[in-house]
Amino acid sequence: MSQPKKSKFIFERDVLVQKFLNPISKLVDNVVVNLQPNLASTVCSSVDGAVVLLINLKTEIDIENTIKINLQDIKKFVRLLDCIDANSIELELADNHLKYHTKNFKFKYFLLEDGYIQKCPVNPDKINQLKFDTEFDISIQKFNEIMKGCTITNDSDKLYIYTKDNEVYAELNDFERQNINSLTYNIAESFVGERITPFALNLESIRLISGIKTDIIKIKVNNDMKISMFEITDEAISAKFIISALVK
Repeated sequence: MSQPKKSKFIFERDVLVQKFLNPISKLVDNVVVNLQPNLASTVCSSVDGAVVLLINLKTEIDIENTIKINLQDIKKFVRLLDCIDANSIELELADNHLKYHTKNFKFKYFLLEDGYIQKCPVNPDKINQLKFDTEFDISIQKFNEIMKGCTITNDSDKLYIYTKDNEVYAELNDFERQNINSLTYNIAESFVGERITPFALNLESIRLISGIKTDIIKIKVNNDMKISMFEITDEAISAKFIISALVK
């Protein structure tokens, strides 16, 4: 764990938990968070490597050099933060732990040493350099409708995305099987770029995005590489979920 002897950081608790830590906790149990001037960031991937997340959080961090925070058991850390009744919180990094201290509540959360958490092999710069052929926006309401539809089509674990008549559709189905329930949603009335031929995403990968607090998800597709990026951006957060298509 590389850091000066003592550092203090101010966060908006709800943003830190709901928009930063919760999405990370769906992919991994432990993670290395990089703290830079006014920015917290990390890149991580699901166990099977099918989903890669690059996430940045704007916050009040007054430091000169990058500090690596090795968080173990992220869900437990979130439960600690949920015990705080204030929204603006100040965490202090001292030696090998983070601590929070007020008149009403305090805790110490011990960190792992450098090298204990396996580094994600994906370079953030390569994610930012990815080129996409098509992009469109989907509302969180429409995304949640699809997630609800999964309970009806539970004999399939695939979501197909494609364009037709200049609009974008998402279909819960399995083109490799017969006589199974299917649902089709019009998810965008327009798109920018090339048409999308049907490609399948694993529903388990899509579920890793559910629950994140946002209004709009921007989806970008690389037709040749068959990869998609689900991007969520607001004044505090930038999250990019890279999801590889299934072979069939």
